[in-house]
Amino acid sequence: MKDGKIPRSYTLHLKDSNVKQASPGDIIQVQGILEPLRKLGFGHQSDLSFECFIQAVKIKREKKKYIEMTLTQDQIAEIEEVRASLD
Repeated sequence: MKDGKIPRSYTLHLKDSNVKQASPGDIIQVQGILEPLRKLGFGHQSDLSFECFIQAVKIKREKKKYIEMTLTQDQIAEIEEVRASLD
């Protein structure tokens, strides 16, 4: 991540009771400590590049996987409309 840019994803470091609290696809809230780590090496000598890690302190699962999310009638109608336009 370049200096001044907004990260699109973070790497979470989980320990102890936080491990296995969530699965891929789950929607979660994370409380933790942001740890920017400067990239060093041949390709990063002249610029400020960082990797962002979050040391998770607490994880709260909002929804379990996308499969369990329910759609409203409006969302279903919109999906059907898009599907019909593709045919």
